[in-house]
Amino acid sequence: MELDNEAMVTKIAALKKEIGNLHQGISRKTAKTIELTKTLQSEKASGRIWQNQILEQAELIRVIENELHEKKQENTTLRAEIKEECKNLQKENQGLNRAMTRKNRQLEELGSKIQGSEKEINSLLQLLQNTQNQLETEKGRNLLAGTAEEEFSQECRICFEPYDTEKRHKACSSTCGHVYCYSCLVKQSKDSKRECPFCKKKIGQKIKLFDE
Repeated sequence: MELDNEAMVTKIAALKKEIGNLHQGISRKTAKTIELTKTLQSEKASGRIWQNQILEQAELIRVIENELHEKKQENTTLRAEIKEECKNLQKENQGLNRAMTRKNRQLEELGSKIQGSEKEINSLLQLLQNTQNQLETEKGRNLLAGTAEEEFSQECRICFEPYDTEKRHKACSSTCGHVYCYSCLVKQSKDSKRECPFCKKKIGQKIKLFDE
């Protein structure tokens, strides 16, 4: 019976020791659980912070995407406007080119008309010159005809030698119509002034003889 009691005491002691060990294990587990709980709470707080930051970044991305979408629409509109403006400029350039072509054609026609007018003017000037030459010749003939009968039978009005049939003292007339002998008229035509001593008109190079 005593052995049973000692066995019971020993068993109770062992149980107490085991219970004490269990209490110590439970205490350690409880401390660890508390520590893990604090860590978890800290992690949850950090997770909420990160979640808020992620939400903020997502909102910022959404705003940027909206701005990009608006910019794309603006670029599309701007490209359409630029394309339309280019078409208008091309039409204006085509119109200007056609107008320039018409102007160049008009200028060419005007140049042709001017050339034709210049030819007509030159022809008229030539006709006028010919007419003036004819009038000058006719005037000389009239003057010669009016003075020939008076002066042909007389002496030269410069050297006062009588006219004869020889060339040196043959009666002749300058373009102004005055009559001298051939020698005096040649001298007057070689003079620096080349003027008729009576009317002061220029003596032409062609000397008109009476019997020509």
